[in-house]
Amino acid sequence: RFRPEYDPDCSIGLRCGQFALCPELTTCVVGRGRLAGELMAILGAYTRIELLPAGNDLCHDHHFHPKVLSSIDRAEAHIAHQKWQWGKEIYRNIPGGTRVHVTDPGTADKLIISLAASHLEGAAGQVLPADAAEFPLLPPDGFDPWYTDVIRIQAFTPGCAVATDLRLALDVFAPGAPALRCFHFAFETD
Repeated sequence: RFRPEYDPDCSIGLRCGQFALCPELTTCVVGRGRLAGELMAILGAYTRIELLPAGNDLCHDHHFHPKVLSSIDRAEAHIAHQKWQWGKEIYRNIPGGTRVHVTDPGTADKLIISLAASHLEGAAGQVLPADAAEFPLLPPDGFDPWYTDVIRIQAFTPGCAVATDLRLALDVFAPGAPALRCFHFAFETD
């Protein structure tokens, strides 16, 4: 029988390890807490991109890391035009959820596409602009409740300005959905 020698100088201690961030050009399925950590690493103390101070360089090539983050309540894709094929499929980590497929990134240099469940209290507020907190997320009169997730698209020019004349192509897949109609809600930008 094996008996290891006792070493009084040897000890075992607990250590809290950190998860590595999701690598560039990949899709990472993460829990809610880890998604919050990933977004904190991208946006810093700002929880949403429109709250970043003027002149930030988030969308400059040396700070922009193309990747797709997916969790139960939210998914977010950071897509660079020249590498868009690695981030073209966006979905939340749920069975039968909305899937968005970017078929053409169009005129944008950088895209941030976010999905959030439209039926969860506060979840859609995660992807709507901060100044739209009072925005009623109700379907127009005569329509059934929302069937798909809320899809938010933020686009930037090569100079990091908000792209105002955006042309891109998306396929939206909602399993078992009847014929879908898209509604566009535009928000003012400074």
